[in-house]
Amino acid sequence: MLFDFENRILILGNSGSGKTWLSGALVNYLDLNMISLDEVCWEPGGYYKRRTDEDVKQDLLGISQRPRWVIEGVYGDLAEILLPRITCLFWLDLDPNFCAESVLKRGFENIPWMDTESKIQAYLSHIRSYQKNSGPMSREFHENVFNSYKGKKIAFKSRDAVNEFIENL
Repeated sequence: MLFDFENRILILGNSGSGKTWLSGALVNYLDLNMISLDEVCWEPGGYYKRRTDEDVKQDLLGISQRPRWVIEGVYGDLAEILLPRITCLFWLDLDPNFCAESVLKRGFENIPWMDTESKIQAYLSHIRSYQKNSGPMSREFHENVFNSYKGKKIAFKSRDAVNEFIENL
């Protein structure tokens, strides 16, 4: 069985891949608490000041002790901290150009720090470079996290696959 009473689900993927949407669907279906890694990483008020690594790690360790959650994010290094406590891992390994288009469709009106065209273009370039980038937000890092996890896991290659999964819950 993919889901049980102690669900602790981690969703990893590129920006614009649909992590938040999938988390929301799982929250509604399984009555879970939803946590965004962005909320843990950054000081309140936006992406202006990152919290200390130690504070982030301590918060994640505390959160991971709770039952019944879904955590989503792009930070592979933080995902590694959570691996010992999760019961299921989803990786949204979607085409980076599709992800960038999804972000464009979503818009930037509710993202105050995306206040110039150059910031928007740099962000979209970063998303499109998912397969070429290195570091904890890269496809390579996410793939290594996915492959290292030995529990229940699913890699999605398309939005249609994600939609089909949700429809079949």
